[in-house]
This record gives sequence, C-alpha cells and structure tokens, in this order.
Amino acid sequence: KNLLNSGHQVTVWNRTTEKVKDFVEAGAKEALTPSDVIAECDITFSCVSDPQAAKDLVFGNCGVLQEINTTKGYVEMTSVDSDTSQDIAEAISLKGGRYLEAQIQGSKSQ
Repeated sequence: KNLLNSGHQVTVWNRTTEKVKDFVEAGAKEALTPSDVIAECDITFSCVSDPQAAKDLVFGNCGVLQEINTTKGYVEMTSVDSDTSQDIAEAISLKGGRYLEAQIQGSKSQ
C-alpha cells in the first residue's frame, strides 16, 4: 500500500482473488492473470509461497513470459533456490526483460 500512498499506479494479482480486495479498495487496479500485470506495468514484484509457485507464475499458462520484453523489469522476492532463480532469470533475459532477485528474509510473527 506504500506505493499507492506515494502516488504510484499499482496493478495487483493473486491466485486467491479475495487477497487483493484491500489493495483494490485503496486504489489498485486488479489484473486477471500474471501476464496482464506484466503488460500493464514497467516493473513487477512477485512474492509467492515457494519455488514451484514462482516457476508456475513465470512459465505457466498466462504467465509472465507471455508479456515480458525489453521494456519490463521483474523482481522475484520469493525465497527460491539457486536453480529456480537461474531458470527464471534465463527465461526472462531471453525475452529481453530485466530480472532482479530480492528475496525477503524472515518469518511471520505468530
């Protein structure tokens, strides 16, 4: 929400539609697929539950690779193993996109 509060246009997508509700109410635009987010945004931030979910988001049906190009950046914030990161980086780079791995460290408070 900090991006919205600072005046940026934000597009959101989640596998669980209800999870974007608060962001949409705060002014974000809801996308129907990950590829729609890429098409709409210059820079996309991704943070999902695990490496397989990260791969599915990039390589899956209506995924990131459908719309990534030389004008797009993709920031992977999911904690992924080096092989997954390398696979995603190579695929995005081959399409001309820019890739940054920026894993979130820490845990949820209980």
